[in-house]
Amino acid sequence: MKVYAFPEEDKLYTDEVIVLIKDNPNPVIIPIQCLGAKPVVNASHDVVKFDRALIGKTLQKTLTLSNASPLPINWALKNVDKLSEEFEVSKTSGLLKPYREEPVEITFKSIKQQKFQESIVLEVFDNENLGIRQEDKTIVLDAEGFNITLNEQMSVDQILDFEAVRVGEPKELPIFLKNQGQYPIKFDYNIKKKAQEIFTIEPMVGKLQPNEEINVIVRFLSQKEIKLKTTKNTADITLNILEGEQNEKHQSIPILVNVNAVFSKYQIAPLKNLNFGPMQYGETGTRTFEIRNEGLFEFKYAICDYNNEEEKAKIKEERKREAEERLTGAKEEEDPKAKGKKDPKAAAAPAKGAPKGGKGDPVPSAD
Repeated sequence: MKVYAFPEEDKLYTDEVIVLIKDNPNPVIIPIQCLGAKPVVNASHDVVKFDRALIGKTLQKTLTLSNASPLPINWALKNVDKLSEEFEVSKTSGLLKPYREEPVEITFKSIKQQKFQESIVLEVFDNENLGIRQEDKTIVLDAEGFNITLNEQMSVDQILDFEAVRVGEPKELPIFLKNQGQYPIKFDYNIKKKAQEIFTIEPMVGKLQPNEEINVIVRFLSQKEIKLKTTKNTADITLNILEGEQNEKHQSIPILVNVNAVFSKYQIAPLKNLNFGPMQYGETGTRTFEIRNEGLFEFKYAICDYNNEEEKAKIKEERKREAEERLTGAKEEEDPKAKGKKDPKAAAAPAKGAPKGGKGDPVPSAD
């Protein structure tokens, strides 16, 4: 005896087969049952959504297929061949055993700046090819590739040329940054420990919204003579560009520096004594001495009686005030002539001021 079952619904069917045996007064009852089932596969995602990915970055998501029926089921993913080259699907078909799961890895590789919304279709059908199918399910792939774009100046070597700087006097130069991309970015500066005594940066860190710009100020101040000309491999300052949400480093830009910090240099001739020789009473004699600027910068000088402590104190106080103003970056126009004093026995008169001269050229002497 063969018994066939043709369930029409997804449910449990029960019945009995009654067997009558000749010359046996008691029938034999055989219980039978059949579980009607349809192919049912559930997908873990209706939309597989990737985070925004910087160009060159690869992301991966797992789509899990679960067989919710007691039957082995065939499944397949359609339209995979129509996806953009940025997407890759690890497996496109297979046999799924009852109540088992199948992970499918979907990879997105950011190649160009573009938004993607593409789809694949999940097909589910019975394992016996009886034409029993689950309704096709559309699965959306949502992804975006983007790039960080800065102003054109940042595409070439960044060189801060401080040129010649007085020792003890600050000098500032700007670095211009502009976010020309579609999303916020962050930036931060790193200064090597050995250079932290001579360089300060304001601000050290920051965030730029799309089309926002900023001038970052790099300040140099050295208390000793130093000459720097850094390269990409020896740079003391590095600018890091970060993605605004994930803080992922996108680019490190070395900041090259040229600077020559020097003291003022001068020469006095004769170095010590002015010899007037023998002179008659009432006679007037004139002698000269030369002050020569042999450095790169102008400087002030004052002449006074070495034994006049009051005049010396005034000069020192004035020089201290000028040094403080330079240290704080104060900008003021200097009088080309500085105050000076004659012999304290004579009436006070202005001495010659700081001589002017071209940068790097010897300055004419002042008598």
